[in-house]
Amino acid sequence: MEIKRQSNFELLRIFAIFIIILHHFSYHNELYELNNINKFVGIIIFSLGKMGVNLFVIITGYFMINKKISLVKIVKLWAQVFFYSVIVATIVFLIKPFETKEYLKFFLPVTFNKYWFFSTYIFLYMSIPIINLIFSNLDKNKYRFIMKMSTFFLVVWFSIIYRSAVFSLNDILADIVLFSYLYLLGGYIKRFGINILEKKSIIFVLVSCIVVFFMYEVFLIICKVYSTKYLFLEPVLMYYARQNSIFVMLLSILVFYFFKKINIGENKIINCFSKGIFGVYLLQSHPLLGGKNLYKEILHTAQLYNSKKLIIYAFGSSFIILCLGVIIDITRMMILEKIIFNSKVKLKIENVEQKIIKKINE
Repeated sequence: MEIKRQSNFELLRIFAIFIIILHHFSYHNELYELNNINKFVGIIIFSLGKMGVNLFVIITGYFMINKKISLVKIVKLWAQVFFYSVIVATIVFLIKPFETKEYLKFFLPVTFNKYWFFSTYIFLYMSIPIINLIFSNLDKNKYRFIMKMSTFFLVVWFSIIYRSAVFSLNDILADIVLFSYLYLLGGYIKRFGINILEKKSIIFVLVSCIVVFFMYEVFLIICKVYSTKYLFLEPVLMYYARQNSIFVMLLSILVFYFFKKINIGENKIINCFSKGIFGVYLLQSHPLLGGKNLYKEILHTAQLYNSKKLIIYAFGSSFIILCLGVIIDITRMMILEKIIFNSKVKLKIENVEQKIIKKINE
């Protein structure tokens, strides 16, 4: 029996991947470095990316804090990543050959960190039983104390002390810590809620989103405009667009609550569309397809850097990438996943899972 999915959260997942695609459009085209009005468009859509990442992990915490992980789900996730990693690499290798050694690395996408998000996420997902075991026994006061301390050191301290050493490292360990924090944040919202937002109407949350977003963009734009005069402001755009920037974190919570308060029941179209969302990420973030290859060589975005149509092109192309990615991934699920993960295979995986649980209990 298929579990009913709440369409407001499925819509949130679609929104999250869309703003991530927009972020990639700005980042790989370096729109924030332009010398015209499109610079400000680039700054705005660039700043949304990490919020999208935060939302995905918060959603995981919200729904998994009281649940057990599934070995079938882990195998399916790995198979999905393996599929996109190898298929895209093989197509590119056949069209435009590159080193065989580099090609073979795509057969181990997690080991060689071909997708930074998945490499971190799968570690978090497999840690869920331990995290849930520890935090399921905590009462509200203890859980809230841990979240307050974590927020201070991971968000507030990071935002105030520029280039704070721990989280300026481009390291998977820092990402794991942040993902764990976001997971626990989602779990806290699920179990206890954030009082000030639980009691307010959806209009209040929406207005709060707009106000914080406006303040955030004004801050980034001012820093970028004056960066040539005051050199220390040059890296601020990148720094404050990170996951644990106080602006990004606050927006992530507010946007999550906005969608949480939307009551649209179960919408089959939204739910079906959202099934292919992770496939969109894997396709458009592939090292050989995404990045500058996608935007400069396939979409030829450089021709529009001085055009008033750039913003329309950014949203339009991102929407097309989203839709095409969903269609491709749903097709993959309908054909390959049904064949590979049939009832017999699922049963075998579940039997292995039971044996592992039994060994752990012993």
